[in-house]
Amino acid sequence: MINFSSALVLFSSILITIYLLILLHTDKSKVYKRRFKAKTANIIAISLFISMLLLIIFQRLWETSVIYFILYPFAVFLLLMSVVFSPTSNRVYLFVSVVILHLIAISLVFPSSGIFITERTPALVKIEGAKSWNHEWGILNSYYNPFPMDLGLVYAFSGITSISYTDLLEVWIITLLFVIAYDLTLFSVAKSISGSWMVGVLSVLLLTFSPPLIPNPQPQWLASLFIFVFIWGLFKALKDSPSISNVVIINLSYAVAILFHGTAAVGAVFVSILFLFIFLGNKMGLNIVTSAHHRSFVYVVLTSVYAMTLGRWLILGGIEPVMTPLMGVVKDILGYGEISWIGSQYVPLYDQFVSPLDAYAWSVPISL
Repeated sequence: MINFSSALVLFSSILITIYLLILLHTDKSKVYKRRFKAKTANIIAISLFISMLLLIIFQRLWETSVIYFILYPFAVFLLLMSVVFSPTSNRVYLFVSVVILHLIAISLVFPSSGIFITERTPALVKIEGAKSWNHEWGILNSYYNPFPMDLGLVYAFSGITSISYTDLLEVWIITLLFVIAYDLTLFSVAKSISGSWMVGVLSVLLLTFSPPLIPNPQPQWLASLFIFVFIWGLFKALKDSPSISNVVIINLSYAVAILFHGTAAVGAVFVSILFLFIFLGNKMGLNIVTSAHHRSFVYVVLTSVYAMTLGRWLILGGIEPVMTPLMGVVKDILGYGEISWIGSQYVPLYDQFVSPLDAYAWSVPISL
């Protein structure tokens, strides 16, 4: 069976290929748009709205009907047609349409009512009783969950709305808000990087039918959301002129991401690769970052990101879980590995227990 690490490489490779194909196609579609009549584009848009409305009705009343199973690919086909042939003025309508389709797909998995209990619910019960979090309870792994901010979010929302955190209604409301926020961020990042709103819409459509199916307010997806904000802020700052507000937003989003989930350290890898490109570009006479102001901005972000990453490891998780596998890799490469030494057979926790499908949460920002 494929493990988390292999799934991360596999998903990222597939998504990079798909995004490149989308970029190539959007350039060609601009030519076809001029030949396509606005009236026909409006007919497709109305048909898309009707098909999604029928999806909602059939999903509630006739979910075993053959027509219901045909409606999903038909709605996706109409959405793709609208994206390719609709004018730029319809981009808001298309974004709203793809978000609605995403929410319809989510309702396939989540029942409309009932009780929602997971392996993290006991931690919520302890938070409710103590009104705070104590890592000494030993309920959650302290390395991956030094401060379970996702549970704090659920607990706070439950207190504000008076809806029990085990009620599926609260899960639905939080998931609804989160999915809209995630789709909007994904759309904005993809649009900014590609320069095409069509790529943004197609990115959300791709996420709608992704392997996990549901981006949800779990730690890895919440961290992934803030990593998107981090990448978006970094890209916009390099594209325009960096400012103090850019530095604050970028560092704040990364700090929140790495507190939600330790794997958000992928942001440090991203900045490191950018720094490497700048360094190699200067050696080869290529101006990847055009001004000294931009280069200074990258250095500041790189320093702060590494400081936060190391601080998170040292203060909240301890350095031993990080150094043990690294030492094992180095010793094995140098030929000094010992079978009796635990480091030579070390398997990371995410490869032992985490579903490979969760790697998709990190493959999306990596591929973009």
